[in-house]
Amino acid sequence: MKLRDVKRVVVSSAVTSATLLVIVSGASVFGEYLTFEQIPNQIAEAVVSHIDSPWIFLLAVNILLLIIGMFMDIISATLILTPIFLPLLSKFGIDTMHFGLLMTINLGIGYCTPPLGVSLYISGATVDRNLLYVSRSVIPFLLIQIGILMVLTYWSDLVMLLPRLVYG
Repeated sequence: MKLRDVKRVVVSSAVTSATLLVIVSGASVFGEYLTFEQIPNQIAEAVVSHIDSPWIFLLAVNILLLIIGMFMDIISATLILTPIFLPLLSKFGIDTMHFGLLMTINLGIGYCTPPLGVSLYISGATVDRNLLYVSRSVIPFLLIQIGILMVLTYWSDLVMLLPRLVYG
């Protein structure tokens, strides 16, 4: 690697970091606005009045997060949605660590789900293949991931085993 290559890499990294910083700061401001306006509490009351089972709530959230993961990057979605979901977790008796893991997995699966998963476009461009080829190739892996997600969603003791061993 030559000196001019180092300069190009540093500039490219700075641009990428600045872009990410703008996205994260915008999402943080939006999350703070939602909290200030009490919107998460209003959403929590509306959801609790229509859904009474934690199992159904988790299924609905899984579907919602998979869809959101297709459109948004994981960091922004987490910063925006966490203040909305946090009041609901206590109402349904769901552990925040368990939900945080589910949220991250859901958004990650959504990020590579056809037809809108952002990583599909990146992968296709990297290997010089069209979206249809990449989408067909990823479907078996998505089915496995969704199966694992369902196990982790409804078997919280499995998810919480290691944290309970470490933290007591």
